This record gives sequence, structure tokens and C-alpha cells, in this order.
Amino acid sequence: MGLSERPAEFTPLRIAREGITFIPSIIYHHPTDFKRTIRLIQRKVVTPSNIISSFAPLNELQTALEKAAGGDESKIVVTV
Repeated sequence: MGLSERPAEFTPLRIAREGITFIPSIIYHHPTDFKRTIRLIQRKVVTPSNIISSFAPLNELQTALEKAAGGDESKIVVTV
């Protein structure tokens, strides 16, 4: 689950019935890494749009996970 200040809509019953688990993580040193990343983007060393390979709605999460496990995707953004 990514970081967002916008509200997310989901159905708790579906999450409970299907045993869906959300595990948030932050794997960077904030704000130092953010500043460095912004500089890399400004210098065009990194192009974020090239990192995201596809988008998938939450109701297609299983398919997205299967695609990710196949190794052909770099990053799949799951939209809620």
C-alpha cells in the first residue's frame, strides 16, 4: 500500500472474507532520500514513468500479483 493523503475506499467485509492483508512499508530515509530522488528526477537521471509498468484496480489484485510474480513487470500500481 503506497503513501497517500487521499482517502481510500474499500469494503472491509471483502478484505475479511478473502483474507486480504495490507502490509505498509517505508524503505527509505525520509526526508533525505526524498530530496535526493527529486534531484535525480530533475536531472533526468531517473524517469518515474519508466519504473511503473502497469496499473491494476484492487478487484484485479490477484491477476496483478501473478503478473508481478512472472517477472515481466517492474512495478504495478494497485488503485483503490
